Amino acid sequence: MLNRLMKGSRALTYVLALALVFSLTACDDNGGGMDDDDDDNGDEPTLLSDILGERDDLSTLFDAVEASGQLNLTEDPNADITVFAPNNNSFADINLEAALSDDNSALLEEVVQYHVLPQSVLSSGLSEGTVETALGDEILITTDDDGNFLVNGNSITTADLEADNGVLHVIDGLLLENRTLLQHLGLTSSTQALLGIASEASLGDAFSNAENWTVFAPINEALVEVDPANFTQEQLQQILQYHVIVDENGPIDAATLQTLLADNGGEVSVQTLQGEDITFTETDSGISINDGQANIVLEGGVDRFAGGLNEAGDGFVNVFHLIDGLLMPPSMQPTEATPIADAREQGVGTEVTIEGTVTRAFGDFARIQDDSGDLGASGMVIRQTEGDFNAEIADGTITEGTTVLVTGTISEFNGLFQINEDDLASYEITGEASVPEPITITLTELANNGLDYESVLVRINGLTLNTEDTEFSNGASYTAVDGDGNEGVFRVQQEGETQLIGEPVPSGSFDYEGVIGQFQGEPQMIPVEVSDIIQE
Repeated sequence: MLNRLMKGSRALTYVLALALVFSLTACDDNGGGMDDDDDDNGDEPTLLSDILGERDDLSTLFDAVEASGQLNLTEDPNADITVFAPNNNSFADINLEAALSDDNSALLEEVVQYHVLPQSVLSSGLSEGTVETALGDEILITTDDDGNFLVNGNSITTADLEADNGVLHVIDGLLLENRTLLQHLGLTSSTQALLGIASEASLGDAFSNAENWTVFAPINEALVEVDPANFTQEQLQQILQYHVIVDENGPIDAATLQTLLADNGGEVSVQTLQGEDITFTETDSGISINDGQANIVLEGGVDRFAGGLNEAGDGFVNVFHLIDGLLMPPSMQPTEATPIADAREQGVGTEVTIEGTVTRAFGDFARIQDDSGDLGASGMVIRQTEGDFNAEIADGTITEGTTVLVTGTISEFNGLFQINEDDLASYEITGEASVPEPITITLTELANNGLDYESVLVRINGLTLNTEDTEFSNGASYTAVDGDGNEGVFRVQQEGETQLIGEPVPSGSFDYEGVIGQFQGEPQMIPVEVSDIIQE
């Protein structure tokens, strides 16, 4: 239905005017006027179609009738009807291209009949309440603060243009309040991009059957950079539902929203259909949503009603307000990463979001590093023995230079900070970068300040291993010695955590370029790759 509406309409203007004339005029076989005196005197009757053609502010209607080829319809001077005729400005935000189509003729005929009363009513005969139209649906007549009559909230700009077959009142809005939300949005130029997203999200039926909905509808310009292909259908549904408030007491029109703001000190949060809150703030220029994520568009009127009258007959079932931005649910917004140094300061048990570049990745472990902290480098271990993260280490997707955004809870293993197993809530590969340059330190610095370098890439030059082993063993610790006799722990981890098991032990001096770990407060060199040992 949504697709038919979007491509199955032409200029509503044309058919509206056409049908107005058709509704206002019927064939007069003898070409006479309203009474015998007109025939005797030779006077031609003044018809409502004459008024349409003579008034500049109704030229859109008249031109539409002429373009539609319906001027040859004969007129019935015996008709006695009331027409609420939208002026030219009423069509400023009507999707003229999408509104005129043979496929949509039934809908447009209903729209026209909704502007016609089956009896002639001068403004002096209007009263507040509901009035049945030629369609059978009712319109709502109210008054403004000055006592002027309003038709479904639209002002009567010129009243009591009388003709021999009825009376015409010029109004400043097209009456679409009896249409479904889907239809009203589809006939609105400003919301065509939104309709496209609703179609991708398969929410057409939901918008058609809505009750007590308040929709904050992003205008086309707000969605220029939004590509539905970048989201799953479920995500699109979540986003659109975040633009909807459902209240059993009825939709939130502008007056109700202003009252809520006044009662809550100028700011109020309301739960959406999606489940998360949106926050409205009164500003000098209007109403802002979610701290400026969007603003309610004031031009062209704030309240756009749909769904027909409510059961009480004092308002409408649904309303939508145009806004100038897309509202993104907080749960779907990009999370700002905490510097790893700050995350480490928060300590064990804290859920953090960090982003860093992978310096080493093998087996169940990845080390990531950023440029935070006093050293200009801080790191964290990510340990996953199964799942997607583990699989992407195995297939090389996560490797040295991969940048990842990680959310999880910090834990420790014998003093080593890590995000471990189920503590990893989510991760996202955000790009590629150069591997950070290692920080050159000595074994003395490692002994004195080694925990400052935990999970950071370092280089320590001029080492030998004090061992008679010729090959590295599984889970073995070795003593590394520098030229000054200072010592440090060179730890070869378990199988699946390092490439060194079974590799030859260097027989002479070498440089170490790899990450630092710890065990119960003792810093350790943790070689991961064979290339972590550099020999001339």
